[in-house]
Amino acid sequence: PGCTFQICRLLIGCVFLIFDLFYLPLEGSFQWLNSDLDWAITLAVCIFWTIDLVLSFFSGIQLSDGSYEIHFHQVAKRYASTWLAFDTIIVAVDWLLLISTSVSRLSAIRALRLLRLNRIFRAFHVLQHGRRILRRKVIDVAPWALFLAAMVVPLLCLVVLVHLLACLWYRVGAEPEGWL
Repeated sequence: PGCTFQICRLLIGCVFLIFDLFYLPLEGSFQWLNSDLDWAITLAVCIFWTIDLVLSFFSGIQLSDGSYEIHFHQVAKRYASTWLAFDTIIVAVDWLLLISTSVSRLSAIRALRLLRLNRIFRAFHVLQHGRRILRRKVIDVAPWALFLAAMVVPLLCLVVLVHLLACLWYRVGAEPEGWL
């Protein structure tokens, strides 16, 4: 669970999550974001999370007593009982939206893009897994990094909240009877 590959996978997942936290509200507020770049980014995100879903079956887990479980059957059973259904729904919605926007730009299909906001909830899964890895690795290497993370995470949460509110406020103002 704490190998270099898992840490890189976790960091790449965090990059995609941070991107989603900023991009999805912008996408809902501004109509100019629907482009080939939007499609390419969505394709990259879909591919990554699909691969991540499959790799989750092969990723060992740390048990509450600090030991590791690396047997496929036990890891798959635990993943299936915790995050599999949630991850599968999100990945399926992502692929459905990618395919549907490639075929047509129907307003009903575009309304489904709001379901992509569910991807933000995936942050809980990444944070839960990442906290265990980082706590074990970082404390051994640099104890001050845990303190720094404790300062930065609430600040990032505040920035994301302000960003979401600003995008929502702009969207409300851009309506036909709005002030913009």
